Amino acid sequence: MAAGDNLYVNGSALSWGSFVIKLDGDELRGFTSISYTHKRTRTKGYGTGPSHAPTRRSKGKYEVENVKLKGYKSSMQALRNKLAEVAGSSSYGDTEFEVLIQGVEANEEPITVQLNRCTWAGTSGALEEGPDLVTEEVDIDCMGVVENGLTLHDEVEI
Repeated sequence: MAAGDNLYVNGSALSWGSFVIKLDGDELRGFTSISYTHKRTRTKGYGTGPSHAPTRRSKGKYEVENVKLKGYKSSMQALRNKLAEVAGSSSYGDTEFEVLIQGVEANEEPITVQLNRCTWAGTSGALEEGPDLVTEEVDIDCMGVVENGLTLHDEVEI
């Protein structure tokens, strides 16, 4: 069997219902998606020679794009309220927080993603006529991502 290719007889694979999202230890409810992207951009160095192939690369720059958190409008308002309470003011924009995403199923290795040193960066939403529930999407500025204890960036603590 290939690595990561489990055989399921009486179990389930990880899916949205397998995950719990926590903010500073408190479980968040009413969210429908969360996505993140992080990368390490490296520059190649070239030397002389007929192939003109790269001969070295830089250590790189670790970059985290804004996390996208989508959920019901009431859940987003509860999140705003929590962050403003932590800040001790009516502003929730400067409050720094940690997000923990955990997924567990009996037949799967648990998944843990930490989003470190986050702040609220922006909100997009719309109120529209129709049968759909009202949602918002929040941009969260994040300083680092740790996946199951592993980092893409240099292991020096950020």
